[in-house]
Amino acid sequence: MKAKLTILISLVAFSMIACDSKKEATPDTKPAAQAADGADKKADDAKAKDGADKKGGEAADTKKAPESQPATTDGKSAGILGIGKTPEDIAAGATNMYGANFTIIEEPITLATAIEKSSAGNIGPYKVSAKMKEVCPKKGCWFMLDADDVKLPIRVTMKDYAFFVPKNAAGADVILEGTFEKTTIDQKTAQHYADDKAEATGKPAPKVDGPQDSWVFTASAVQVTKS
Repeated sequence: MKAKLTILISLVAFSMIACDSKKEATPDTKPAAQAADGADKKADDAKAKDGADKKGGEAADTKKAPESQPATTDGKSAGILGIGKTPEDIAAGATNMYGANFTIIEEPITLATAIEKSSAGNIGPYKVSAKMKEVCPKKGCWFMLDADDVKLPIRVTMKDYAFFVPKNAAGADVILEGTFEKTTIDQKTAQHYADDKAEATGKPAPKVDGPQDSWVFTASAVQVTKS
């Protein structure tokens, strides 16, 4: 009986020692789990920060200063008149610009010089000083130049039909910039010019017979000085 008791006590003691050894051998997973949780949280925080930064950047991009609005036709240059519409009558003593500013900085040449150069095959562009002979009384969409010893009419039209000059500008001094050439106007166009001219008189226009030879100055800019 005593021997059995001794064996039982020995077994209990061995079991307790084995349990303690197992406890010591088993790693504590709690700190590792906490560390993993902390790493995951840091990663999530970094993602959230990146997302916030990206949204902030996108928001900043949308708050950029708006691009300047394109200039309106009438606002393309200070003091430019007649763009897209017939301008008001020019006052005596006034000098106004129509269509655009000059791009040729040199002083204007005479009409006679322009005719000589164009006759040689050079259509320009030229900057020419001349005098208006008459103006389209309907819209100011064309005008004639006064030139001595020139048999063909010298008509000025506005480039791309984009601007007009005052209807009361006949007799004014003009400086104009554009191309200049001798050409043949078809009968329909020539009749249109005749009809425009006759409309102000109230009388029927004379019938144009066939194409008409003419000098044509296609102007991009016109300065008018009314004496």
